[in-house]
Amino acid sequence: MAPIIEKIIFKELSEKTNNIVSLSGGSINTVYRCQTSLNDLIIKLNQKDHYPTMFEKESKGLQLLSQSKFI
Repeated sequence: MAPIIEKIIFKELSEKTNNIVSLSGGSINTVYRCQTSLNDLIIKLNQKDHYPTMFEKESKGLQLLSQSKFI
């Protein structure tokens, strides 16, 4: 899986990865912590046919949370 993630990060961010570590705890997604010389990234992967709008909904939820006065 690491070569695919490396290609995606390079394509999208023009950054090379220094380290990719699989994280535990996800039941729907496979999650990786990816370190580059500029950033630490979290990459979540899943089956788009099973969860076609999941990331869009998650993004909207995070936007709403960021507008909360409690955060």
